[in-house]
Amino acid sequence: EPHYLYDMYTVVGEGIAAVGYTDGLAQVDADAGETPSWTHRGGAHGHKAHRQCAFPLNLAKLSLSVQLQKAEASRAEDRRNILNAIAQRTLTLSPLPTCEAYEHVNQALRWRLAMAVYPSAVDSGQLDALGLERMTHPSGWEQRALNMYDTQAHCFAQRGYHWVAAQFLQKALRLAEMHLDEGSPELGARYQAVGNAWNAQGQHDCAMRFYDKAVAIQTEALGSEHRVVAATYGDMARCLESVGDYCQATELLEKALSIKARERTQSLRDSEEIANLHVSLAALEVSKGDFVKCMPLLETALATRVQIFGDQHPKVADVYQKIGDLHLELSEYSAAEHSLGKALDIRVKCLGGEHPDVAEAYSTLGQCLRFEGEQDRAMQMFDRALAIELATVGGEHPNVAETYLCMAEALTSDGESLEEAMELLEKALCIFRKNFGEEHRKVAFVYFSMSNTLKERGDCARAQELLEQCMAIELKALGGEHPDIATTYYALSEICQERGQPSQAVEYADKALVIRRAAFGDDHEDVADVY
Repeated sequence: EPHYLYDMYTVVGEGIAAVGYTDGLAQVDADAGETPSWTHRGGAHGHKAHRQCAFPLNLAKLSLSVQLQKAEASRAEDRRNILNAIAQRTLTLSPLPTCEAYEHVNQALRWRLAMAVYPSAVDSGQLDALGLERMTHPSGWEQRALNMYDTQAHCFAQRGYHWVAAQFLQKALRLAEMHLDEGSPELGARYQAVGNAWNAQGQHDCAMRFYDKAVAIQTEALGSEHRVVAATYGDMARCLESVGDYCQATELLEKALSIKARERTQSLRDSEEIANLHVSLAALEVSKGDFVKCMPLLETALATRVQIFGDQHPKVADVYQKIGDLHLELSEYSAAEHSLGKALDIRVKCLGGEHPDVAEAYSTLGQCLRFEGEQDRAMQMFDRALAIELATVGGEHPNVAETYLCMAEALTSDGESLEEAMELLEKALCIFRKNFGEEHRKVAFVYFSMSNTLKERGDCARAQELLEQCMAIELKALGGEHPDIATTYYALSEICQERGQPSQAVEYADKALVIRRAAFGDDHEDVADVY
């Protein structure tokens, strides 16, 4: 089948700039994809999506109903030749008014234009209005569609739009199911990828359904002791940790480690995968509040990664970052600053100064400095992080919202910039809503932070309303036994106490106590706080 290419251009800004859609990558996209600033935003395809967002959406909407047989050309003979070429007729004949070949090309062109318009439609909230989700690829284009859906999923995931990425991955999965055997390991990998996308979006129940299917296929095709099965167990454990099911998460990580330990030969790849599992297990122990086990796991992972990659590698920096995070949890600020500083130095050396991972290091270092009472230096770190994120991932990315949260918490703690703190929290809330929807844990966390700021302003009534909104989201997302629920109950107890509602305060405190005792045991400091 002939592979027709298209370009569609117009002018904007009173005719001084040309913007357009191109079929495939333009040279400017390919060049940009090689630069560090685009490697984490989808590379060349991410640049293409960004460039094409400048095309006027109202004009793009008209293109989605294009009919080539009704189009004009600069010269009449050009129109005749184009239509006859599509119909595979002699070029000198009068073109047919309609034919099946026209409709096939029209459908192909509409679908490809729909894929080009998708980023703009997501940004403007017009997916439904434009009907893009209902656009289908033409028959015979299954492999092209599969490649397109994978590319779109990658680009949207890089931008933080995990729900869009999940939808494209599911489209790709449906195509793969039509052409692969039910027990194909590739099919299992696609189920796993969809699970990862929904997990990143916070749709943990949905993610687990895809993980269950993935592990069933992988176990049947490869055996229960295969490294691929171990990797899926690791993903499932991280998902279960997010909803507070620490027992099953621990069981799955231990299963994964057991599989790796029984492998007859240990390659460098095996060692790296074991290190990854140790990092995940350490994160799980932090969530459980069992900090004693965490440091040995992280130190083992660090030693393994240094042995594999050397001491100046981003994956080594990742472990230093985790170690710094752990020291922060333990209020060991000097040690935290040391580890976070190492992570920052390695990342700057390996990734350059304009990278999201560098921004993360600045942001976490800012939190450490804030806890040490160095407010001005902390804000400088947050400002650096924000500048990098705005330049690399754009102003609508969840990373930017996280930095706004850190800045707002710092401003709230000094008690002198509460209005500015609320403005930053409003920005974070808008970003999280746009990326994750109204009922996501990130949205709940912003409500929690807003409540703290309003409490500092003396508006306890509004603070309590926001905590109740936070609680409603958390209960739906996590169930009633997650430690984060206990934290919100405890905050509600304190608010009610301040508002002169002692019976309500005691009721909330009792609920917090029950959850924390079940999660951490009677001797944990978080249980003591409630007492």
